[in-house]
Amino acid sequence: MAFSLDQTEKIDCISCLVITPFMNTGKAYATKAFEQSIEPVLAIFAIMAGIWAISMVIQLAVTEKSPQDLLVGFVSIGLVAAFLSQADLFIYWIFDTSLQFLHGLSTLALTEVPYQPITSENPLEGLAASIEHEIRFVISVAIAIIRDASFYNLDLIVGGTGLLAPFFFVLALYLGQLSVAVFRIVAITALGAWLCAFIPFKPLRSMTWGALKTIATSILVMATSTIGIGIMVFVVHQSLQYNPTSESGIDPGKAADFVFSDRYWLILLVGWLGVAYQWEAASIASAIGGVFMNSVGPALFAAGTTTTAAIAALLPFKTMRGVSNLSNDAKNTANVARSIGRGIGATASGIGKGLGAAKDGLNKMEQYWQARGGGQ
Repeated sequence: MAFSLDQTEKIDCISCLVITPFMNTGKAYATKAFEQSIEPVLAIFAIMAGIWAISMVIQLAVTEKSPQDLLVGFVSIGLVAAFLSQADLFIYWIFDTSLQFLHGLSTLALTEVPYQPITSENPLEGLAASIEHEIRFVISVAIAIIRDASFYNLDLIVGGTGLLAPFFFVLALYLGQLSVAVFRIVAITALGAWLCAFIPFKPLRSMTWGALKTIATSILVMATSTIGIGIMVFVVHQSLQYNPTSESGIDPGKAADFVFSDRYWLILLVGWLGVAYQWEAASIASAIGGVFMNSVGPALFAAGTTTTAAIAALLPFKTMRGVSNLSNDAKNTANVARSIGRGIGATASGIGKGLGAAKDGLNKMEQYWQARGGGQ
C-alpha cells in the first residue's frame, strides 16, 4: 500500500524543501560563476594557444610532425573559443542534461517497483517526493504503533521507535546522496569555463575528462541508491499488505498483533539493510565509473538531520517559538515523543509506588506472624 497523491494539489514533500531551492540557487550560482570566469579564461586561453602554436611550429621544423596535427589543433582551439562565448548553451549541455540523466536513470531503477510516481515541473523534486512518500508510509505505521502504547503494553513504544529509526535515517541518507550529487554537478558547472579551456591541450585534457567522469559517476551513485530504495519499497509493499493502518486512516488496534511479528522483523531488517545499501551505492558506482566516491557527506547530513529531528521532537512545545509554523508531521512527532516521556515517567512512578506498597505489605505480614506467635 502506498500513499496516494492528488496531482492537482501542491506536493506535500519535506525533502523538496531542500532539493528545490538548492537546485535553483545552485544553477543560478553556477551560471553566474561561469559567466564571470569567461573573460579571464579567454585571456589565459589565448596565451596558452599562442604557446601551443609556437611549439607546434618548432616541432614541424625539427621533426616529422604532420601539418594535419597543427590544423586539428587550431580547429579545436577555435571551437572551444566559440563554445566559451555561449554560456547558456554550456549550462544546458552540462547542468540541465546531467540532471535529466540523473532523474531518468534513477526513475528507471524503480520500473519494477510498485510505487506511486509523483510528477513535477522539477524532475528531481518529483523523484524526491515519490521516494519520501513511500518511506513515510512506514513511518506512519511506526507512529501508529507508538500512539497505541499504554501502561499495559509499553513494548509498543520500543517496537514503534525501532521501526521508525532505520526508515527515517535511510530517507535522510538518500536525500543527502541526492543533494551531494547535485552539488557535484553545480561545482563542475561553475568551473566549466576552465575545464573547456583545457580540452585542446593534451597535458591538461585529463582534468576535463575527470570532471565528466565525476558527473557520470555521481549519476551512477543516485541510480544505485535508488535501486536500494526500490528493494526496500518492494519488500515493504509485500509485507505490509495487512498492517496497523487502513484506507480510512490509522487502525491502532492491530498494532499489538503486528509488533515483533515475522513481518515486523522482516521490515525492520530491510530498513537497516537499506541504510547499508545507501552506503554501498557509492562504492559500486566508484568501481563502475573509475572515480572514487564516498558516502561520508551524505552520512554526515543524515546523522545531523536525525539528531536535529530527535532534539526537536523531545523539546516541549511551550519552549518552542513559532510552533504554529511547524509542519503537522513535526507536531505529531513531538507529541509522540512527549507521550513517550510521560509514559516512562508514569512507569517509573508506578514502579516506585508498587515497591512501597509491597514493602508495607511485608511489614504488616511480619507483624501479624509475630503477634500470632506471641499469642501461642
